[in-house]
Amino acid sequence: MYDYFYKFKGNTQLGDSKCNHAKECFRLYKENIKICEEGNDNDFCYELDNLKEIYDAYMMSIEGCQGIPKTLESYRVQNRAVVIITPFSILLVISLSLFFLYKVNFILF
Repeated sequence: MYDYFYKFKGNTQLGDSKCNHAKECFRLYKENIKICEEGNDNDFCYELDNLKEIYDAYMMSIEGCQGIPKTLESYRVQNRAVVIITPFSILLVISLSLFFLYKVNFILF
């Protein structure tokens, strides 16, 4: 993947050969990201993440190759349920704690 990316990055001419290197890099990334989604091989996933950051930064700065994404998707998936439930749980605990403290203070004083 790095080989295709650096061939793409090092090629100064816009054209099919440059875009083909980018397409091949993207294809290999999509194939190999499945390994990380399964939770295997952390070192490999770390390198995929490094490639993603380099790719994203470079692709944002160039124009030319149509049909090739400007950013690669991350293998880290955020669960929507966790993102939604966590703040509501925290608010519920704080509210119940404040209510309990109010009742205890009201009874004692």
